[in-house]
Amino acid sequence: HSSECCPNKHQKYIKKNIKITQPWDSLSIQYISFISFISFISPMHAILSFLEQLEAHNTVERMHAHQPEYKAAKAMLEQLAQTMIDQISSFDSTLGELYPAETIFRLAKDTRFSKDKSPYKTNMGIVIAPGGKKSIFPCYYIHLQPGNRSFLACWLYRPEPNVQKAVRDR
Repeated sequence: HSSECCPNKHQKYIKKNIKITQPWDSLSIQYISFISFISFISPMHAILSFLEQLEAHNTVERMHAHQPEYKAAKAMLEQLAQTMIDQISSFDSTLGELYPAETIFRLAKDTRFSKDKSPYKTNMGIVIAPGGKKSIFPCYYIHLQPGNRSFLACWLYRPEPNVQKAVRDR
């Protein structure tokens, strides 16, 4: 298996696993080179493979038995988050200093009030915004989930009513 870039292989992978819901230019992303985008593919493939197994066997026992795989997927997610921070910071000066740990959502979920008592989410998410994942500012978000349910988005999460009205009126 060659580690060289193979555009056709990656294009097929992108079409199968990543749903792009908006045209790139509407995301206000000025430029991310093809090579930088391809650098996202390898970690995403490994992360999606881990999540696929978790989706099939979502138990605490299985997670404990597969800690090395989880730690490897988390490390790749942190690497992906750092790559995104670096790329987006090159054109969005509002981010300030941001670390991967501040941008990644946890995998364990709160099941107290849920009908679904499975202990873990079957997706991983990264939020790039000033202040990280708890930010009140507009953000860039990547959602990784097997089965063609991954997506890249920009949004404003739970804006105050006056901010929501201003965005809608614009």
